[in-house]
Amino acid sequence: MSATPRGKAYARFLQQHFRQAEAAERNGFDPRLATAFDVVLLDRSQDERPKRLKPSSPLGPLQAWAKPTVLLGGAGLLLAEAWEVHGTIG
Repeated sequence: MSATPRGKAYARFLQQHFRQAEAAERNGFDPRLATAFDVVLLDRSQDERPKRLKPSSPLGPLQAWAKPTVLLGGAGLLLAEAWEVHGTIG
């Protein structure tokens, strides 16, 4: 279960509307945990951007990730940087 109030709120909301919904911490997340689910939601704040290093992907390398994913908050920008995917924001 996510430890943040925002993570807990998302988990409660999803558990009310879907037969199965689970939350997991992003740090230390094992992408194999997602195999039992149809969709993954990834929430991340841009405030968590590393100062000097390229952001890392909690989902693993792009080539190994094929699960439909909804990106919330700054997750899209940070994941695009981690996976070196070109795009825009705005």
